[in-house]
Amino acid sequence: MKLRFEFLVKNITEAQYRQALVKREKKLEKHREIRAILTMLRTTMLDILWQAVRHTDDHDKKLECVDMLHKLRDYTNEALDTLRKRYSNKIPRVNEHWRTELV
Repeated sequence: MKLRFEFLVKNITEAQYRQALVKREKKLEKHREIRAILTMLRTTMLDILWQAVRHTDDHDKKLECVDMLHKLRDYTNEALDTLRKRYSNKIPRVNEHWRTELV
């Protein structure tokens, strides 16, 4: 809204207005893509953890779930690395303690 007002009262040129809109849209798209990846991580992680809870007596199944979680984290970080390259920007990464950090 502020950007539109700045353009209407001629504080910025049409080129500056368009450039700001493109920049804003690119930022929104980057955040949408990050959110989609982290939502996939959360949803899949909950499914895997639910499997581990259902098989409380099966030690091998629990180890398999732990292995799947590590593979999921690797896959998530690969997807985030792709975004990092695409946007040439800081993008979160899931570290070995399952915390996100900007890289």
